[in-house]
Amino acid sequence: MTKNDIEKAKFYKYLQNNINPNLKFEQDLGNIIFLPIDKLKEKSQEIKKELEACFGKDYQTKNEYAKIKDKYDKAYNKLRDEIGTQIVQEKNYMLCPYCRANYIRFFENDKKMVKPDLDHYYPKSKYPYFAVTISNLIPSCSFCNQRLKRDNEPLIDFDDTQEIFNKLEFEANVIEQIIYINIYSFKNLSNNEKKWLKQMMIEENYSNHTEILENLLSKADKYKSSRICEIAKNIGLPKEEIYNIVFAEYDIMKETNEPLFKLKQDLYKQLIDS
Repeated sequence: MTKNDIEKAKFYKYLQNNINPNLKFEQDLGNIIFLPIDKLKEKSQEIKKELEACFGKDYQTKNEYAKIKDKYDKAYNKLRDEIGTQIVQEKNYMLCPYCRANYIRFFENDKKMVKPDLDHYYPKSKYPYFAVTISNLIPSCSFCNQRLKRDNEPLIDFDDTQEIFNKLEFEANVIEQIIYINIYSFKNLSNNEKKWLKQMMIEENYSNHTEILENLLSKADKYKSSRICEIAKNIGLPKEEIYNIVFAEYDIMKETNEPLFKLKQDLYKQLIDS
């Protein structure tokens, strides 16, 4: 989606026609719309200072600020209806970036269209001027967007919502059939990262998927070492190759499109590939 595409859009023209001449940040709408997500925190501080200079430190209670919120809310509704589908398609997420447990899909037929939620990483209730910032619009699952994250302040940078999974190690208590995050994983996390995990209920979500544990244990029991050796002998293949065939799904799955990828890989390493 090019800048030229945006400038032709109805939501852009609506904002252009309703610019507040006293607000510098509104003079360059393209800057707000195309601002990278890692620049939003810094930009929000600049805008806050400008709003305070214009309307006073209590600007959030002023009628002028209510008008600004209403304006960007209407602009977002226009954006969502006009190019929301294109944004989802261009971001091309297969999984919800927050939980990495649920698919986010776009599909349609002659009668209706189904598409994922568009979450505002910086919530538009608190940062109305980022309501139409493309980088701030995150395709996500309804569970994360509507029930967990909601309008809460971002606790960590958006990129860290992905990276945090690389810091976690999931384990299983085989006897009690319990899945949990290894306690030592938390030593690698900042306080805000720990709060994020709690807010998004990552451990509760992942620990609920005991079917993955059951599947691995079932295969491990069915294909014990003696059974693998027997199969290898009968068909003339090395036993390592038989293992690779039996557990092929864990070798070929990809992080970008496999729900619960980290959980599956960690349990596989703990129970099978160790």
